[in-house]
Amino acid sequence: MFESIESLKNKKYICFCDENIHALYQEKISKLGPVFVFPSGEENKTRATKEQLEDRLLEKGISKEYTFVAIGGGMTLDLIGFLASTYMRGVDVIFVPTTLLACIDASFGGKNGVNTSFGKNLIGSFYSPKQIVIDMDFFVTLSEQEIFNGLAEGIKHALIKDALFFEEIESNYSRLFEKDRAFLKYFIEKNLGVKKGFVDGANRHCLNFGHTLAHAIEAVSCYQIPHGKAVFMGMLFASQLSPLEQNEKQRILQLFDRLDVQLETFAIELLIEKMKYDKKGFGQFILLKKIGECFDTTTQFTERQIKDAFMCLSSRAYV
Repeated sequence: MFESIESLKNKKYICFCDENIHALYQEKISKLGPVFVFPSGEENKTRATKEQLEDRLLEKGISKEYTFVAIGGGMTLDLIGFLASTYMRGVDVIFVPTTLLACIDASFGGKNGVNTSFGKNLIGSFYSPKQIVIDMDFFVTLSEQEIFNGLAEGIKHALIKDALFFEEIESNYSRLFEKDRAFLKYFIEKNLGVKKGFVDGANRHCLNFGHTLAHAIEAVSCYQIPHGKAVFMGMLFASQLSPLEQNEKQRILQLFDRLDVQLETFAIELLIEKMKYDKKGFGQFILLKKIGECFDTTTQFTERQIKDAFMCLSSRAYV
């Protein structure tokens, strides 16, 4: 799994990447095969972009003998994974994540999809890549924001499954921003291990911890809020709803404060309206019993209870 992109050979590949990745790695990518480039940004992860790529593939006469190679962040892996699942009723696809978030989240688990005006990832499929290539050279060039996006998802995995890993993150998260290769590799391995346990088990939906609100925030902001920041806000919100001991809630808030996340303010009513399109159903959330253990509540929270949880965070974001 940990290898260079140059290790891909001896097959007929069609490569896909957004314009930003193409500008940075054009020479490296073009050695693999023809490259299809599309606009970057979560706002372009749409049915329209997928349709345009499908038409270009059909015009070029691309058949099932080709293997698709998706090179990029979560937006690219989600989009091209969905494309691969439907093109010619399914073609093989390889994922090459170029962000920490994509590596520990979108690359593994088989979920693919596109966004609509109603919400995020509401149209999609389950379709796993034949191979995931984790090239560490991509991660040591990431911006601080991209490192934070991956850190947020890693904190989620620790909160729902591994209390010791949460302690390790509390003590060592700065090593991610320092691009410490050894800790980056350890962080990736721990996250993929946690995620694999949920994907292979009966509680896969627990991976949605913090994401009900996060997806609403992303939709309301027209996908201008980074995923990591949205997930962190979602985790803080879900933690307020959770039956945690007060000292554990405080630990989560303290880590949040140490990371100095600058939150945005949104109208609660707009977020609630978007959450009504959540795939789990409105008012149902993944919550924490304690740090390292989660559960799927059978409680149907009311709008009043949801607003109260928002207000607990008012000093940080909400008014």
